[in-house]
Parts: sequence; structure tokens; C-alpha cells
Amino acid sequence: MLNSGNSKAAHHLLAQYEGTWKMIRAAIKNIPEEKWTISEGEWYYAYTLYHIIETMDFYSREDHEGMVWGKRAGYKWDDVTDVKEEILHLISRELVTSYLSEMEEKLSGFLSTIVEDAFFEKDGFYWFESVYQKFIYLLRHTQHHLGELAVTLRKFETEPIKWV
Repeated sequence: MLNSGNSKAAHHLLAQYEGTWKMIRAAIKNIPEEKWTISEGEWYYAYTLYHIIETMDFYSREDHEGMVWGKRAGYKWDDVTDVKEEILHLISRELVTSYLSEMEEKLSGFLSTIVEDAFFEKDGFYWFESVYQKFIYLLRHTQHHLGELAVTLRKFETEPIKWV
């Protein structure tokens, strides 16, 4: 239930994120272990999951400065020349699951407490007109990549990601 002064828009958006997080958890759970690091060209299942969650980390900040991409997994994106050789062995199911839990808590806390006026103001992500627009973009980004993961699960004839 919303506390007095909280944003109804944020409350409704949080409900959509909660469904999305369940779908990410299914994507983590449903891929067989031997397929965790599967790739098609430059696309990697495990890395895509990590990328989804790391992007949540990025856009849940107040501005775009200071993010070290890859830090949570123990690499620095700017130094990577070969994802398969340098990164995939660092991205475990456990890392992705715990990072997702952390982002769920962070985003839930933020979206549960932001007041309506602040939700429609700009923050340090100058390319968005408002915090609200930034969070809609993040939801779209996540769903785009979940679609890629869903196609891969269907290819392997494993349990699909169910729409939540």
C-alpha cells in the first residue's frame, strides 16, 4: 500500500518490475548448466543476464557518472577485448542471482518511497526528460533482452519463461 505522498505512477511501475524480476529468475533457473555460457556470435546467455542487471544498477543511480561497468563480476569493461575468454568464466548463476536480489531491493526501495513530484523531475541522466522516463526505458531494455533469452530457451526446448 502506498504511504501518504508517494507516487502512484511509481507504485504501478514497481508492479511491472516485480513481474519482470520473476521472468529474469525463470531465465536464470531454466537454462541447463551446460548451456549457461552458450553463445551465438557475440551474444552470450550468461552475459546477457548480467548485462540486464548491471544496467538496472546503472539507471538506478542519480546520475551517469562513476559507473565501472563489469565491477561486480570482477572486470573492467573498457579493458575487455574478448568476452568469451575474459568475462564468461566470471559470471556464475550465483553472481547473477545475488546481483538481481540486490537490484530488486534497491529499485523496490526507491520506487516505494519516491514522491510524485520527484518522479517527474530530471536527474543526472540528461538524455531523459524525467526519472519516470528513465525507468520506463529501463523496463523496455530489460524486456528486449528477456525476449532474446526466451528465444534461446525455446531453441533448447527447455522450460520457457512464462509471462508474469
